[in-house]
Amino acid sequence: MSDTTKKTDEIGPSLLPANKARTETASRTHYAKLYGKIVFVFAPIIALTMNAVAVKFFLSTESKELMERKIEFLRQYELHFVYVAVYLIYLTRLPIVISANAARSPTRLDRPDQHIYQVVGSKDLVLMAKMMV
Repeated sequence: MSDTTKKTDEIGPSLLPANKARTETASRTHYAKLYGKIVFVFAPIIALTMNAVAVKFFLSTESKELMERKIEFLRQYELHFVYVAVYLIYLTRLPIVISANAARSPTRLDRPDQHIYQVVGSKDLVLMAKMMV
């Protein structure tokens, strides 16, 4: 590939066209809505539906009794707090994931690639490209 046919601009190689680029704020809003829908709408609906179908059609009487004994064990020793703690840690990590994804948006580098770099000056300084200069 010759140098004239490469897709480049002021910040180097552009893997996404400029019209698909978003600002960091717009991306943060997009990912917050996306994860909010997944965590608080779709995941509970899927989990409850799968649980109802499994209990109704796939679990034998012995399996149902075993499940009840396990749930009673969790209640007796108050182990439900472990599951609550894991879920709260997951919810705490979501803003970090949202922020990381949003910070990469202005580089026009599509996910799952991690970073795109910009050579500054006389090739002595290499920075993570942040702006669509």
